[in-house]
Amino acid sequence: MNISQYMQSSMRQISYLETKDSSYKLTDENGRKYKWDSLWNVGRLTYSKSLDYAIKAPDGSDIFPLGERGVSFWLWSKDTVAKNKDKLKFQQSKGGSWRIYKRIYASESVVSGSMLDKNIVKGNTTLYDK
Repeated sequence: MNISQYMQSSMRQISYLETKDSSYKLTDENGRKYKWDSLWNVGRLTYSKSLDYAIKAPDGSDIFPLGERGVSFWLWSKDTVAKNKDKLKFQQSKGGSWRIYKRIYASESVVSGSMLDKNIVKGNTTLYDK
């Protein structure tokens, strides 16, 4: 199987999973399934100072990642946030604090971190060739 055939097969699997994964209950204007997930790290990763910065809330205030400063951080870089504002949702609590959520599509969740993703990023297009 060459990389093109592998990718076509993977995309069919992703399409199938998008219709079967019940956690993706929302649908965008193009019919793609998605869900909202926190933009801040919730103890899954090691602290990164470059990801500990303020994001401007709709009211102009600064939002920092939830949790202890120097421990909590955003999952996206400043550049990624700037380029993907349309995939962010700002939600204000009754107490006035802000939380930021990122839109995650079912297809992104399935491919990201997979063998397909890792090998394409590394430029390895012959791994699956026979």
